[in-house]
Amino acid sequence: MYCLSGNRVVNSSICVLLGFIFFLGTYTPLFSEDELIITPDQPQWGDTLYIELHPAEERGELFINYSYRYPFWEQKRGWIHFSGQNGIYKSPSIVIDSGSIEIFIEVKGKHYSKTICSLLPYEFIKVYASNGKPADEVLGDTTGAIILKWRNILFEEKDSGQVKTYINELENKSPQTLLDCYLVAKGYSLLGENENALKFIGKMYEMDSTSPLILVMARRTRAEPPEIKEEIENYIIGFIDQNPEKLISWETTSFPWEFENIPDTIAEKVLKTWHTYEPQNPTPLYYLAVLLRNSQKLDEALNLINEAIALEKQGFLIIYEHRGHVPEYRLKFHKLRGEIHEETGNVELAIKNYEKALSAAEYTNETVPVYTTLGKIFFEREQQDKSEQFCFKAFIGGDTTESESMLKKIYEEKYANNISFKQYLHLLYDKIKSDYRKAPDFELTDIDSETVRLSENEGKLIAINFWSRSCKACMNEIPYLNQIYDDFKDENVIFWAIGSSNEEFLESHPFKFRIVPLNREIWQKYNILGVPQCFIIDPHGLIIYHAFGGGKLICDAIRRVLTRLILTL
Repeated sequence: MYCLSGNRVVNSSICVLLGFIFFLGTYTPLFSEDELIITPDQPQWGDTLYIELHPAEERGELFINYSYRYPFWEQKRGWIHFSGQNGIYKSPSIVIDSGSIEIFIEVKGKHYSKTICSLLPYEFIKVYASNGKPADEVLGDTTGAIILKWRNILFEEKDSGQVKTYINELENKSPQTLLDCYLVAKGYSLLGENENALKFIGKMYEMDSTSPLILVMARRTRAEPPEIKEEIENYIIGFIDQNPEKLISWETTSFPWEFENIPDTIAEKVLKTWHTYEPQNPTPLYYLAVLLRNSQKLDEALNLINEAIALEKQGFLIIYEHRGHVPEYRLKFHKLRGEIHEETGNVELAIKNYEKALSAAEYTNETVPVYTTLGKIFFEREQQDKSEQFCFKAFIGGDTTESESMLKKIYEEKYANNISFKQYLHLLYDKIKSDYRKAPDFELTDIDSETVRLSENEGKLIAINFWSRSCKACMNEIPYLNQIYDDFKDENVIFWAIGSSNEEFLESHPFKFRIVPLNREIWQKYNILGVPQCFIIDPHGLIIYHAFGGGKLICDAIRRVLTRLILTL
């Protein structure tokens, strides 16, 4: 018997994408003809799970990934081999840790991914716990029950009055616990009262500087007004420095927007600890290579990124990372190796790695810097045909660096006496448009019961935003998206927002895009594994731009993409 709370586990926080998976429920298998048998079919805490896969065709080497979250945001995660014999895969017996409050189990392989159960999250406790007994009866006055009550207030009732009442109740409680302070801070953050939230983060830090709840709350508040940003950053850095063994520190260190703000000495300590715990995980090796490259230790950096790429090729990136992150990391690995080769004078090897980086992920905001780099290399080599194609892809992808100036220089040399710059851009567009993927067609119904069909809008630019009202980044970017709508509403541009459709919520948070309710089929067609995401589709139905994440910088890029496509087309 194999217990998931065994020796291969470490503490962590659950990532945003996992939380998003809980929201969506179970995935449909990538191969629906496969037969996946889970016993029991509605597992509960303490049950023993058995998993059996009867594939329609050979699936190669498979693994079972698991992660549990506990009341104070501690997490355990790990993986076991999913053994295949005579075409049938059978797992060892798996005992579900009865102390957890959220559980996630997934079968993963190089060409296969299936969520077995994103089971027993807070909102489903009522259904699963102790054969359907009410959660408060099962859990009593425990941390799980307190968090469940708070989740109900936040996600079911969405009532700011209820939030304020609950905050006041906890503020007047004596003595206050760490969890009390966390819930108060979270409530103030929800209400936009960030200075009050910061005060309770400070109290949490005084009570227990090792609690992951501090980092969770600090990260939730960090993007807020500049006057509190420095103090928030100090809490984040302080926690990571004191807790290098916690996986939540590893995840925070590996987020690009955090990684850049963490002192190198602290980042190095955490990443080395992470690599010690998970030596086959290529991600910490990548970030260690970044640190070495930044300090000009290029030979050491190259050795580490080579090791990371070798582990990725063996399938370990798929095991350790959520499948939505895998293409992005493949791109980053080869981009970094290309940069190191370029800096050491091996330009041909650099080009090969940049091209591998582009083949790892479709055209997204992550590929734009690679286009610019290749455009510059070929520009300096006076290979204008290659340079202009890469520069143009960077240009319509929203690049703010050198792509436009290089295009204008090539235009002046080749075409200035014959065609306008706009005609030149359109000529380039015709040359490269076959490189872009056709957007999957769909037919949906909006909140006004009118049909929304992609194929009926050929000849128009279309911006599609995937979002959720439970996603703070989605909420923060709505004002920026509304401004984009106002600026382009008189152009030949259509704006759709696919996700939340609660009328009361939309009345208090106006979103000017055409609102289309959440639909599982389109989320699967567009491979949406986290929000926010935005797609820009050209008049021929091609996906020209795909942005992961939200915020002002992404919205500024969306504005540039639309402006340049209008100029080009």
